Amino acid sequence: MLNYKEENQALEVMFPSKLDTNACMAFESELIEKINSSNTVIFNMDGVEFICSFFLRICLKTIQQKGKENFKIENLTPTTKKVFMIAGFSDMVS
Repeated sequence: MLNYKEENQALEVMFPSKLDTNACMAFESELIEKINSSNTVIFNMDGVEFICSFFLRICLKTIQQKGKENFKIENLTPTTKKVFMIAGFSDMVS
């Protein structure tokens, strides 16, 4: 379901196209475990077309664990970027 790429203490996470509540609940504990073992975390949103509020919660938990300086969200579509902006996450998207 999730794909991971680890390099130089950085974890890049690639997601499926639809991040609904069921999908997020299915991978949350695995993802948090992986995040705990890395210094920097990058969520690569390439190909993600839908995100739910549960995913935003996962992002918040990641920020709390890693800090804003060690967390980045990349490759957002205009639609998903708008969701992050409305949620107030504009400083972590690129």
